[in-house]
Amino acid sequence: MVAYSDPREAGQACMIFGKATLGVSVQGQLLVNCHATVRTEAGEVRGGHVLTEDCTVGTDPVPVLITPRGGHQ
Repeated sequence: MVAYSDPREAGQACMIFGKATLGVSVQGQLLVNCHATVRTEAGEVRGGHVLTEDCTVGTDPVPVLITPRGGHQ
């Protein structure tokens, strides 16, 4: 089952797990489509689409694993 909702503010949160697809928009800019599971300040666990243009990454590094697919840059 799939359900869509309006964006919900998570406040300051810690990413538990996530996956992202990197690409280029039709305007030629970097495009990141990210889905993640986060733990909020209140301890709630939430998941869904991350609005990357509205997110600020904190001072702690975020480890990532990038797996390129053949024929893509």
